[in-house]
Amino acid sequence: EGVVFRIQGAVETVIVGKAFSLDALAQKQYAQRLALLPGNALVQIGSYVLFPAMARLAAEPVRLANAFRRALQWSWIGAVAVAGLTIAVGAPTVALLFGAGYHDAGLAFVAMAGFGLGVALQAAGSEVIKATGHTRLLNWTTAASITFGTGLLLLLLPLGLVGFGLAVSA
Repeated sequence: EGVVFRIQGAVETVIVGKAFSLDALAQKQYAQRLALLPGNALVQIGSYVLFPAMARLAAEPVRLANAFRRALQWSWIGAVAVAGLTIAVGAPTVALLFGAGYHDAGLAFVAMAGFGLGVALQAAGSEVIKATGHTRLLNWTTAASITFGTGLLLLLLPLGLVGFGLAVSA
């Protein structure tokens, strides 16, 4: 999964680099690094906390389903709060941190606010998939994510870096 997403990142970089300027590519990189921070935290929590808990409950479907719903609920609460904060103060914060020249990175960062929402679903879902031994489903989720993400990127490319951010968020 990690190798596939690295390849997807390289493809996105090539697409954005060919479609826009070198400056836009740098802005995309800054915005994406910031947008990935909360998502990476959710993935780490899922790996170290959710998987062992779900694995212990795998033999008890009712308890597993209840635990999965609670995990989704709490991860969504956190993800929605971060997304709201990103939308509210993301662009000015990026301009404050990196300078006024990074205004476009701030807009792309705001457009990527939905990224954490998807990661929250994916983190909880993939840990349940692994805990129940249905790991082949991860191949399908990865393929769907790459196909959908790359297709949306190409479709939204006319919107510039904001289009890239929206594609990443979806």
